[in-house]
Amino acid sequence: MKRDVLPLLKGPRYTVECARADLRAWFADAPRDVQAACDSGTDWRFLLELLSTPPPPNLAPRYFDLRPLIDTMIYDRAVTSFYQTDNRIHHALADARAYRHGWLAWMDARKAKAV
Repeated sequence: MKRDVLPLLKGPRYTVECARADLRAWFADAPRDVQAACDSGTDWRFLLELLSTPPPPNLAPRYFDLRPLIDTMIYDRAVTSFYQTDNRIHHALADARAYRHGWLAWMDARKAKAV
């Protein structure tokens, strides 16, 4: 993990305390409740650990599990397409954006089928 992730980190070092404060501020400013989406329970535990206790009141108590979407063609294509513009796989922000891109494509496809 460190071998894959640490080389991607650039810029000034960020302490856990600063990251926690900024993330908590982001949650406080969120206009609605937040549903985290992960493809790993480990990522969810890392998020909760970073946030510390208690978690923000607007964070849903469970994460949306992306694993069932990984094998769908629409999700996979959208995530792969995103990484063509930002190829920092295993970079938290790039991964979050890629997975969101995939999830939105999957949701759009579901809506189209419902019509």
